[in-house]
Amino acid sequence: MKKTQNNHEALLTTVGNTFEADNMAALLSTEGIPILKKHRGTGGYLEIYMGTSMYGIDIYVPLECLDQAKEIITATPIYEFPNEDTIVDEIEPEVESAYIKRSRRKIWFILLFLVPGFFWIALYIALKLF
Repeated sequence: MKKTQNNHEALLTTVGNTFEADNMAALLSTEGIPILKKHRGTGGYLEIYMGTSMYGIDIYVPLECLDQAKEIITATPIYEFPNEDTIVDEIEPEVESAYIKRSRRKIWFILLFLVPGFFWIALYIALKLF
């Protein structure tokens, strides 16, 4: 990046929270573009007090890097939403049967060992009290 005499910044985008702002900063810093994060309104105070801000965070970049930064953030998706092809509608039968077997083992363990144990403890306490 070339250093210039004038240090004017331009608004690149506004993100919703610190997580998104940090992701944007990391993405742009890999390309050598510095950023400036400015909270809107009382967003900085809300971030400290509540851990989040409802006003959003403005991301500024140097004016000479604005076009390059826009290309980077539009070409690189920060979040990839799953499409219908990647969503699994059905569980594979082998996985489902293994899950059912594990669940049945847990239920039998509880019924055979824990429930009678609690029964004997309750009986012991009842006999001690009377």
